[in-house]
Amino acid sequence: MDTLLKLMHDTMSPVATIKGSVQLMKEGKLTPEETIMLLDAIEERADRLNATLDAFYVHMREEEGDAK
Repeated sequence: MDTLLKLMHDTMSPVATIKGSVQLMKEGKLTPEETIMLLDAIEERADRLNATLDAFYVHMREEEGDAK
């Protein structure tokens, strides 16, 4: 259960950042530099989210192997 709670936390945080960044960009009030900064933040959070999900997948596969 602790693993699932950690996964939820580690996925919700990057998703919130991505969503907030997209909302700011949709408002259309950002400078080109600010937009680039937000796109960089989105890319970084997406990479972090991908790494978290990859690690969780590996963990679950290992647990499945231990259960056999």
